[in-house]
Amino acid sequence: MNQYKTIRFESDNGIASLLLDQPPSNRMNMELFRELDDLLPRIERSGDTKALIIYGNGRHFSSGTDLSSLLDEIEKNSPVTKVPEFLSRNYQALEILGRLPFPVIASIGGVCLGSAMELALTCHFRFCSSEAVFGLPESTFSLIPGLGGIRKAAALAGKSRTMQL
Repeated sequence: MNQYKTIRFESDNGIASLLLDQPPSNRMNMELFRELDDLLPRIERSGDTKALIIYGNGRHFSSGTDLSSLLDEIEKNSPVTKVPEFLSRNYQALEILGRLPFPVIASIGGVCLGSAMELALTCHFRFCSSEAVFGLPESTFSLIPGLGGIRKAAALAGKSRTMQL
């Protein structure tokens, strides 16, 4: 039985699946990051997982962070004088994901934007449908992606290609 509200986790014969379960766009709100923060260390310690597949419920992988949820968190942490606690926690959850000792696979269809793209970049492998659309829309608001997306893109595609993108 799934104990989470925004994600669904199942494991069968060592193959685990993590469903982003907020259709239709599978927005990533702060609750989803709290659930990941709880779940990933447990997966890391379990020892019986051989692979993890992450995918979205329905047509889209995820349209990224729910902006109203993000703005609420920013408002709670205002004025910002250091990296907000929630952002550090979210970043650490993705770092745990990237360190898992077994293949972590993002299965991407539809949109994969913002923090969802950063999540996908953290995975060891990304399998995409021909209709998949990627982007870091934070840049259109003069913001830098906050979960390591630029660093991860540069590691995968190279610095000059990432700057082009």
